[in-house]
Amino acid sequence: MRLAPKQATKLRLVRGLVARRPPQLRNMYAQAARAGIRLPSKTTSIQKVRRVAAPAHGTEVGLGTTVLGVLGLVVLPLALLGLLIWGGPVWAILAGLAALAVLVAYLDPFA
Repeated sequence: MRLAPKQATKLRLVRGLVARRPPQLRNMYAQAARAGIRLPSKTTSIQKVRRVAAPAHGTEVGLGTTVLGVLGLVVLPLALLGLLIWGGPVWAILAGLAALAVLVAYLDPFA
């Protein structure tokens, strides 16, 4: 079956564009083809291919506990040093809260 001249030219142009793309983009096109996505001839097709081939990243919702954990990692040595030098219940409570913050950040299911 022969294609019309206009279709054949368009097909050659598309093949040429795909062949000149970097290997990563060619892999994206191949993955989109395997997924059965029809790519329109607009610029949105590239965006669809990238969306299909991109790794799935979830929304970062555990950032607050990560910051809390870093803060705990900073405060814990200071509290232990204060407990060692001056003693007292305030430094012990501060060390306990810092350790709890680190534990919560470590166990956070979202991060």
